[in-house]
Amino acid sequence: VACMLRHHPHSRAWLEKGAEFMVNAYATEEDVESDVLLDGKPLREQVTGANVFPDYTLEHHGFIHPDYMASVSEMVRSAIAFLFADTPIPEAVTFNADPILDRLMFLLLPNGALLYPAGTDYTPGLRGSFIQACNLAFLRPTPDRVACFLQCVQHYENTITERPGLPMNGWIGFPIDLQSLWGLTQN
Repeated sequence: VACMLRHHPHSRAWLEKGAEFMVNAYATEEDVESDVLLDGKPLREQVTGANVFPDYTLEHHGFIHPDYMASVSEMVRSAIAFLFADTPIPEAVTFNADPILDRLMFLLLPNGALLYPAGTDYTPGLRGSFIQACNLAFLRPTPDRVACFLQCVQHYENTITERPGLPMNGWIGFPIDLQSLWGLTQN
């Protein structure tokens, strides 16, 4: 929103705070000491601590949690506002999003769900998390990203066709949760 309110007296402060949150959300230990420039400043001056492991997985609820890895889409989605405002997209918007999406692709099962190596405290078989993360696939498409996205969409279509009465969203405890309200409409 700050990019769309360029003339507001707090716009610059909002942009800087947003960038700070985005950069720190998915930073690794390597980023903490890095001299790599991001939006014109060394990472070491922007990162206060690591929140993801060196392999770009992250722990939440006590275990590696792909659903929270997919939440990288929350910052990537802000690219839309920058595009609408005809403003350059800050590098912070996609900071470490590429390797996180690539790790999620590694965890993608043939049925469109993500593999939860340590189990999950949510509905097993969630389908929307990968779709949610795929907003980066459209910002920076690769053949593998597009193929994985289309695989998930095909699974949605097949499931809806085969099981028209299946609850679409928010049914904790059901064997399949398509997360249509979260994964599709959020992105």
